[in-house]
Amino acid sequence: MRGGTLYSPKRREEEPKRRKVGLKKQRHKEKMATNQTEAHEHKMAQINSQVVFFKNIDSEDFQHTYDGVPFLIKAGETLPFQYPIAMLLAKHLAMRILRKKKSKAGVVGKDDRTGKPVNLYPADEMEKAMDEIIVKTVDRPEPRKMSAGEEAKRKHEELKKEFGPQLAKDNLAAVDKKDVIKELKKRGVKFDPRATKEVLLQKLMASEAAGEGE
Repeated sequence: MRGGTLYSPKRREEEPKRRKVGLKKQRHKEKMATNQTEAHEHKMAQINSQVVFFKNIDSEDFQHTYDGVPFLIKAGETLPFQYPIAMLLAKHLAMRILRKKKSKAGVVGKDDRTGKPVNLYPADEMEKAMDEIIVKTVDRPEPRKMSAGEEAKRKHEELKKEFGPQLAKDNLAAVDKKDVIKELKKRGVKFDPRATKEVLLQKLMASEAAGEGE
């Protein structure tokens, strides 16, 4: 009995099928949601990889920050930016231009001469100003996303560069001269047994680099 209702034998037989169908529907919904998320991420990556040519159409130099980093565009200058940076800068330059325009018309703060509220940034005026600021947009191929293995390899190479010199010294100290001589003989490399371990090791490394004795 479930919730005060007694299941019939037929209902009990059909219950596993209903659960299976429900599970399939849930998995389908999850797959659809994942596909939509991936499609959105792909679309945003394409947009963010665009190069936008930004022109300071104002008569004064313009500076604004993106993620805490300041960008300066001189009056009349055109510079290339990534899409998100260019759009943020364009928005704030357009706002500054409209504020100056309203100020010349007698607007003080957000009110006109009579004290009535004024919309400083009408959508149509903002759009017009930004269209003049954004001179050109160039599509670029979306950067290829590295696999987990490729990313691990890249980090490994960075670590080798960072810690390699010290490890090379440590490894040199750990190698015995007899082992170096043994390996040189194995490879058929001529050497002076009276030479220091460091000299013999350099000869061995040169032999390995040349592929001798492999």
